[in-house]
Amino acid sequence: MLATAIIADRDTHRDGWYAVHVRFARSIARGFAWTLFSMSAAQAGALLTTILAARLLGQDVFGALGAVQTTAVSLSNIASAGLGISATRYLAELCDTNPVRAGRIAGLISLVTLITATTLAGALLALGLPWSARLFGRGEVQSALSLSAIYVFFTTIS
Repeated sequence: MLATAIIADRDTHRDGWYAVHVRFARSIARGFAWTLFSMSAAQAGALLTTILAARLLGQDVFGALGAVQTTAVSLSNIASAGLGISATRYLAELCDTNPVRAGRIAGLISLVTLITATTLAGALLALGLPWSARLFGRGEVQSALSLSAIYVFFTTIS
C-alpha cells in the first residue's frame, strides 16, 4: 500500500523527491527510536546497578564510592580541559590549507593532554592515602582512589 502511494506521488512530484524524502524521514525516525530505546535501557540498567550497589555496600561505603567516582570524573574533566574541542576546530580548519601546521597542533595537543593526564593521575596516586584518611577517616578508600587514577589517565588521553 505504501509502495503504491509513493509511486503515485512520484508522478505528481518532480523527480521523485517525495519518495526519497519519506524514506529519509522514516530512516531518521527509526534511528531516533532505537537511540531512545538504547539510552533508556542504559539509564535503567545504571539505576538498577546503583540501587543494588547501595543495598550491598551500605550507606558509608556507598557514599565513599560516590565521592571517589565524583573525584575521578572531575579530575578527568579538568585534565582534558576541552582540548578535544580545540583539536577538532583547528584540525578541521587547517587540514587542507596547512597540513604541516595542523600536524604541529595535533602533536602539541597530544603532548599537553599526556602531560596533564600524567600529572593529575600521579597526584591522585600520591595524595590518595592522605585524602582518604582526611576525608573519610579511613585508609581503605585509598585503593579505590588509586584505581580511579588509572581511570583519570586513560579517560583523559582517549
